[in-house]
Amino acid sequence: MRVLLITSSFPTTFDPIAGNFVESQIEGLRKRGVQVDVVALNIFSFRKVVKWMLFRLKYSGLTGNKCFFNASFINIFPFGAWFHQFWFRFMTQIAVEKYMKRYGVPDLIHAHFGLWAGYSASQCGLVDKVPLLITEHSSIYYENNLSKVEIRSAKLAFNRACRIIVPSSFLKEVIAKQMPFTCEKLTVIPNFVNSLFFNATHDQQRENVLISIGRLVADKGFETVIKSFAKMKNRKNYNLIIVGDGTNYKALKKLSLECEVYDNVHFTGILNSQEISNLLKKSKILVSCSHFETFGMTIVESLATGTPVLVTNVGAPKGFVSTKVGEVCKVKDVEDTSSKLDYMIDNYSKYDHASIREFALSHFGEEVVLNNIFNEYKSLVI
Repeated sequence: MRVLLITSSFPTTFDPIAGNFVESQIEGLRKRGVQVDVVALNIFSFRKVVKWMLFRLKYSGLTGNKCFFNASFINIFPFGAWFHQFWFRFMTQIAVEKYMKRYGVPDLIHAHFGLWAGYSASQCGLVDKVPLLITEHSSIYYENNLSKVEIRSAKLAFNRACRIIVPSSFLKEVIAKQMPFTCEKLTVIPNFVNSLFFNATHDQQRENVLISIGRLVADKGFETVIKSFAKMKNRKNYNLIIVGDGTNYKALKKLSLECEVYDNVHFTGILNSQEISNLLKKSKILVSCSHFETFGMTIVESLATGTPVLVTNVGAPKGFVSTKVGEVCKVKDVEDTSSKLDYMIDNYSKYDHASIREFALSHFGEEVVLNNIFNEYKSLVI
């Protein structure tokens, strides 16, 4: 089976964590004998490029030698959705024409993200010959601040798709509510966790460490994490590690100083999967105070290492986090979050690391997820 995979988010030197779950999925499908040819298209902000030039972010991945077609655009000026619509469609058409000259017609087009890979794939002539499958990961439908151009483009993409995969029931409900015509096409298949997170650790003694991972932006709730950590009754005996980078970095460091926990809060910057896995395996609890999550990749990675989690009551994670694997707190509620952290620490012995890991493997393991994706491929390719 030959699949042309088109994605508008993929790891690059400028942004090594963008679309890394897409990269993992491609690697997994290739291991199972599916010929996946990748068209990777990215638009970067000028700020991200400058940051890379200053700090030379480390990166290793598929981009380049394992992509059939790879193109990037540096958005120096604040071009709007109309430009994205034009650029992605134009570059996709070029890629498809080159592809067909070399390989002919694929069995299937699989686009990751309705905007803009799904839209551009839906507008190329190839969709008249083969089925289009779209996997949608984005939270933009929940945020409900799409422009008219984006709404129209998303509807065109989903209308042309034969099937739409979403990683959670939460995102399925959000999209179905906004675009009722998609109801019959939507199916839930979660992202899978890299096998390195499942590697046996013999559940060595956990350190007094709480960990929180993500982009350092407002809607990821790191302000709540720091304030809640400062209110914990066991705070002086614990350290908080924050993994990631973003526009709120300086403000969060200042907040940790104001909350008098500066010496106990450690910012690591961006880490690779192996480094994150190592940190999770020695941490006691992952804390996610995100204002919403369409899936929660770092949360399921934590469960894969046997680490219990504290998540908010908005979004996908509340649907799979039970009291056996963690707790759910109220979003943006410092008192409740701090109270739940104290409860988890006081009752830490109830969490069985092996059972948590087994739960993650049965729901988010590579074999389970990729089998479901492959079955979708087979059902569309006649």
